Amino acid sequence: MPALHAGRTFQAWALVGAKYISLGVLGRNPGDFPMQLQPGMSSVLVNTEPEGGSPQPTTAPLISGSLPKSL
Repeated sequence: MPALHAGRTFQAWALVGAKYISLGVLGRNPGDFPMQLQPGMSSVLVNTEPEGGSPQPTTAPLISGSLPKSL
């Protein structure tokens, strides 16, 4: 993960339909982070947000991945 400027954090998201749901704020130096995936989630992503997180993504994803439909 890239180094972040002061006041920024990483945040994980899931896409459910057309809506993003926060999976949690990961902090500035994320390590292992358990995520509880639920039926209906089609993808997950991590982006940067202001410290403390955001209610919706405000920047492009740094990483993203699709989830199987059988989830």
